[in-house]
Amino acid sequence: MPAEINDMFPKVLVLSVCIAVPFFLTSFAAEDMVAPDLSTVIAELEAIQNNQTTARQQWLSRAIVQIDEAGKNASSASRAYADAKRAVEFDGKSNAGSRFSEWRSSKSDVLGSRGFQTAAQLHLHYLGLTLRQIGEPDSDARVTETLRYVEELAKALTSMLADLNASEEAKDLMNKPLQDGVFAKASDLGQLLTNQKQWELSAGNIDGILEKNLRRILRQKQDPRLPETWDLQISVEQEIAASAQNDLKNATFMSTRRPQLLWRKANDLVAIGQPVRGLSLMLETLRSNPTHPDIDGWVEAAKTLAKSQQTAG
Repeated sequence: MPAEINDMFPKVLVLSVCIAVPFFLTSFAAEDMVAPDLSTVIAELEAIQNNQTTARQQWLSRAIVQIDEAGKNASSASRAYADAKRAVEFDGKSNAGSRFSEWRSSKSDVLGSRGFQTAAQLHLHYLGLTLRQIGEPDSDARVTETLRYVEELAKALTSMLADLNASEEAKDLMNKPLQDGVFAKASDLGQLLTNQKQWELSAGNIDGILEKNLRRILRQKQDPRLPETWDLQISVEQEIAASAQNDLKNATFMSTRRPQLLWRKANDLVAIGQPVRGLSLMLETLRSNPTHPDIDGWVEAAKTLAKSQQTAG
């Protein structure tokens, strides 16, 4: 490297340092503004927080009232669906009125069908229940309302399953997450619903509703109603399997699915402080289903439970 280039670098470095030092000295010397009354600041922030909470509750209350009104009967639920569809897919677009009229005319049979109207009403009932959960989570009222909804859903699933599956619109209302439904989109509820990670978001998933919404709470409280939820689920699923008039489906339920549900019930008996009853049901299930695909894991679990009871005794 030429000497003149070598000589240049120290000069550049010194010049850079000379420029930088006054800058940093100025920065360190800069003064902050006078501190405000922090008690006043904290009080203001708490007021903002409280106002936000109040506004959110008021907004939820209004949404629940509107949804309950829309789902008060089957025909009003169907009309509300059409209104929501118009708001989401037609309003604000060219020829919205005529295009919506054409759509409604093309779907008149679906909108007037028993299965679709029941699906729309169930969807709205479950949406209202979910919004109540958001406003007041995991309360005794939610347990009661969930049980009531499960009974309503079970009645529909066992008496008119074919009708509920007769149209894509009805199936979507029953099977897709609430946030993907036209009611949530029309009311701008999507993100609020998506955030509910511990709550079942499909209006027709009776297993998910019982497990996430109901049993999760009953286990925490060691509620004696917990085993009854398994009896209800077994009854509903058995009736659905029988109504399919498919010998293979019914046989599969009896040989595979029913024992699985009984086993889960046995574990919940243990969870609520009834280990002897739980072990008894496990043994009964094992003896009745010696070729079940889960038998190896079940035997080990039952043996572990029996040994723990032996030690405790």
